[in-house]
Amino acid sequence: MHLFKDDAARQKVRALVKEAFGLNFVVDPTNLGQLRIRLSEKEPLADEQSLNADARKFHADAVYIKDASDGVQAFTGIVTAVCSGEFHTILVDEPEAFLHPPLARKLGKSLAGLAAERGGTLMASTHSSDFLMGCVQASPAVRVVRLEYSNGKSRARMIDPTILEKFFKRPLMRSANVISGLFHDGVVICESDNDRAFYGEIYHRLAASKPDYPSILFINAQNKQTIKDMMGPLRQFGVPAAAIPDIDFVKDGGATWTDWLKAAQVPTALHLGYGQQRVAIKDALVATGKDMKSDGGIGILDANDKAAAEQLFNNLEEYGIFPVRRGELENWLPALEVAGKKTDWTVAMLERLGSDPADPNYVQPAHNDVWQFLESIVAWIRNPARKGTA
Repeated sequence: MHLFKDDAARQKVRALVKEAFGLNFVVDPTNLGQLRIRLSEKEPLADEQSLNADARKFHADAVYIKDASDGVQAFTGIVTAVCSGEFHTILVDEPEAFLHPPLARKLGKSLAGLAAERGGTLMASTHSSDFLMGCVQASPAVRVVRLEYSNGKSRARMIDPTILEKFFKRPLMRSANVISGLFHDGVVICESDNDRAFYGEIYHRLAASKPDYPSILFINAQNKQTIKDMMGPLRQFGVPAAAIPDIDFVKDGGATWTDWLKAAQVPTALHLGYGQQRVAIKDALVATGKDMKSDGGIGILDANDKAAAEQLFNNLEEYGIFPVRRGELENWLPALEVAGKKTDWTVAMLERLGSDPADPNYVQPAHNDVWQFLESIVAWIRNPARKGTA
């Protein structure tokens, strides 16, 4: 009844619904004693609230809201409820239900915009990164509290709005779906899409037989340098974000190396020592005259230098940085004898792993090689006393 009487409120709902679906929101009074919401492809009549023949035909041709899809009903219902009164505080639980991602983003933008116009507050519980992004687009005053429950304990962390705003402004963060990491138990950041596809498949097979495994999102950066740019903000948000760089990341010295350690929240007092170890190991790898990535990683070093490299990498793994000690992606699972580089190797390897668990050639998880490597990452993510996510 409020929207039938309040032209301004009805126009506000109409504008939001029109933007979302390209349809016109109208209140149908022709069923005497009952007002009904309809959606029309045509512009509303000047006398839309009339009961004359033209008005009756207009409403009869429009779609009754209960005949619309679940998503249209959900979006329209929430917007209608919010605009039906001058509420200062709006509480919404799982607003993204029944909405596909673009529509969830539009709803977040609409609700945050309405709250800002009123000088009010929108409080929403959500598992949708798209809804969250819509809210951030509408207002810079968004406050996010990340809730998690693990090991019998609940935790809440307020996300710094300044960091969140900078995070969303970076195209890399938006394109790589990094923000979805807020809604997972952990994140694994890989160098490329090939790495992400392979490590994600390995994890999928491990988790298939272990129902207690955490929900982990695998994402990829553009290169090894941008891994740390994703890892740092996620750690600040309280997300256990692990990094998998190829071994040649030890070539990155100076400010780049320091940025790696800062992103992983390695104490400043350890930076100098780790930096000196990095230089020594990098020099030892180069001195072999071999390619540290393709020729076997730390396996090309003599016993003493290899032990030193193991020590540094063990220390880094405590802070969630997991270098590929074998060198690079293509050196995993050599027993399967998959040849090629980059995408060719990844496609061939995924094909060799198989897709049907009932097939005798389907590769099952083992307790060595890349399986053990991924299990160590899972253990770090699950460890409530892990280092690097203070």
